[in-house]
Amino acid sequence: NNDTVETIGFTAAMEIIDQGRKQILKFSNLQVNSGNCQIILLSGAAKDAENNMSAECSSEIFSLDTDPPRIASIKLKNTDKIIKEGDTAVYMVAVDDNTGVAAVAINRENIVTYGFVADISIKKINGNVREITFSNIKFNDSNEKYFMITEGVVADTYGNLNEPSQKIYLKTK
Repeated sequence: NNDTVETIGFTAAMEIIDQGRKQILKFSNLQVNSGNCQIILLSGAAKDAENNMSAECSSEIFSLDTDPPRIASIKLKNTDKIIKEGDTAVYMVAVDDNTGVAAVAINRENIVTYGFVADISIKKINGNVREITFSNIKFNDSNEKYFMITEGVVADTYGNLNEPSQKIYLKTK
């Protein structure tokens, strides 16, 4: 419970996800005030995300990774394709994740389009890759045609969120 977990180097809202014999600590809204962030478990036994096990009923210290995974690339699947009205364009979104614990939460709500409208579908390729398909593309009067994946796209197991992505321009000529 909250009384048996102490944090050093950061403050955060802590959620305890109870899964019977297993409990997961999820930290969100991190306020980091040190380069050395730690979680101290005052009683019980625990495993961290890398499966390191603590001793039973002892004060255990786990380091907190405050540098979450980032979007590594968003690129057109067929890089030679020039996109015209009515076309379908498929983009691959890859996440740079050194810890192996990234979750790519991309949905229609966090894909924003400018200068065009389209039907959007999202397919999970694996834990770190998503495929976004824009079909039936219709351009409007805007000179710039691009999309953005907005805030909160990639979260690590600690609930840290990445920064919003850059503008991804449609290749129209």
